[in-house]
Amino acid sequence: MTATPDHAVPEGADTFRKLWAEIVSAHGELTALDIDGVSLSYREWDEAAQAVARRLINQVSWRAGFRVGIEVSKPEFFSEILGVWLAGGVPVPLRET
Repeated sequence: MTATPDHAVPEGADTFRKLWAEIVSAHGELTALDIDGVSLSYREWDEAAQAVARRLINQVSWRAGFRVGIEVSKPEFFSEILGVWLAGGVPVPLRET
């Protein structure tokens, strides 16, 4: 993942985080993702995404609204997208060329 600055703070970021927390609370052990035989519950997906969000937020230069490139072919793609959203960033899917 690579981050690039953007000074605008995304609207609705807090609303998204609250809604996601409600979903995880209500459906924590249900399957959220099942890709190529690998399943994650909402709780597991949230834990992986929160780790990504913490890693981004703990960067010295992190600000909400940063664009973060995420490689589409990585198995962590969905956790990274969610983590970027939870950190207030903007995920930018990238394909390997």
